[in-house]
Amino acid sequence: GQLLSLNGKLIEANGLFEQALTLAVQSGSTEQEYRASRMLGNNAQVAGELERAIELLSRALRLSTQSLGPTHRSTLTTAGGLAIAQARLQRWAEAEKTITDALAAAEAIRHRGATPDIVIAQLRDNYADVLWQQNRFDECMKQSGTSLEIYQRMAPATSSQGFNPSWRI
Repeated sequence: GQLLSLNGKLIEANGLFEQALTLAVQSGSTEQEYRASRMLGNNAQVAGELERAIELLSRALRLSTQSLGPTHRSTLTTAGGLAIAQARLQRWAEAEKTITDALAAAEAIRHRGATPDIVIAQLRDNYADVLWQQNRFDECMKQSGTSLEIYQRMAPATSSQGFNPSWRI
């Protein structure tokens, strides 16, 4: 399913993810249910099915929080994706709460080295996207600048991830 998604074959991928979700629910595997929900939610967002994306990503966030913990990298990045979907439907208050809660969780454990800086850079870029959609450009620039500074500092270790927030600045 992931390979099909990466190649833009969302309908085929989603068929596999739906099967995976059914099997995960039947087996009681919260972590696998999370993964299938997240992948389906991401694909729904790409396809412009934002209500479905929010439903699936909310489910994935709840499951990830439950099975992996509220400060796990996957939980935090799922929150970032959910915030983007919420913002695209102009659910500004929900989007800001989702992203600021994730950032607060990431920053709270950052000093212990428990969260890679790149996750914080990604969350700050997600926050910049939410602000961008609201035409709050000064705040957007601040979040994007912080994200870019972290990314540039971390680039040698993360260059294979292809993440670069500089376009927004």
